[in-house]
Amino acid sequence: MPNRLYQGVVQQMKEAVDRPFGIMDENGTVVACSEPAWIGETRTDVLEEVAYANGGAIIGGYTYRAINQGAKNECIAFIEGDDGFAARMIAVLSVSFAHIKNLYDVSDVDRCRHWFHGRRY
Repeated sequence: MPNRLYQGVVQQMKEAVDRPFGIMDENGTVVACSEPAWIGETRTDVLEEVAYANGGAIIGGYTYRAINQGAKNECIAFIEGDDGFAARMIAVLSVSFAHIKNLYDVSDVDRCRHWFHGRRY
């Protein structure tokens, strides 16, 4: 479900961000992207370097930034480019994607609480 939410945000931001960008899951699979043909591609070659990069990594002309939940990398945002614009946009994108993930996780917990509320086992 969060992948559809991510893709919705990507579509809304696509016109404001004038270059390809998206998000990968913890396995390096592109789950949402401004270039729909890239969805499903894997970029496992960047996982290790991004995991140890503090604040982001530039690899092969793309800027990557891990989105962490505790000590675990939940997903990785990426944008084409290695310039100042890419650095600023990856910061904004990673915050946006992190908030979507957090809201989705909280709503799952709330749904479970609502479902179990009032039942005795």
